[in-house]
Amino acid sequence: MATSGFTGAENIIKDGGRPLSIHIFRLCYRNLIIALHNVAVMLGIYIWNPSLLSWNFLFLIPATVLLIINMVWLSLLVAIVCARFRDVPPIVANVVQMLFFVSPVIFKPEILPPELSFVVDYNPLAYMMEVMRSPLLGQPPSLLSFALMAVFALIGWSFTFRFFRMTRHRIAYWL
Repeated sequence: MATSGFTGAENIIKDGGRPLSIHIFRLCYRNLIIALHNVAVMLGIYIWNPSLLSWNFLFLIPATVLLIINMVWLSLLVAIVCARFRDVPPIVANVVQMLFFVSPVIFKPEILPPELSFVVDYNPLAYMMEVMRSPLLGQPPSLLSFALMAVFALIGWSFTFRFFRMTRHRIAYWL
């Protein structure tokens, strides 16, 4: 989990000699490998029923790239804050759990009444899930979702890069 991105590598960071970003890349790489193990299940389903497979499946490639780009900056930001403030990891865990319930993971956005549509409309996770879920279901993801994920990446990386530049020399002391 991103909350332990730096605290989990405390001894290595205090030893020095390695860039701090390597710990975030290691964390994201590990999660990517776990996700790829889940792809085996989807491949089994597509082999069993090839009619589910369409050309829209190829949208998964740019969607995965955009998702990884967003997850790396978000993991870096969360790891910095959690290294500085040790009370934040349980708060992040609770926020992620709440986001699970307000994001369209276990419900379809179409079933929400119009007065609650803001739950999905202003939820960045909803767009991230939409670009990953639509190709798996044989549908093309919306261009709006791709554009918003690119905007999230640009804004997130610009803020996180500045924040990391300001704090990287202090992270070893916070651990």
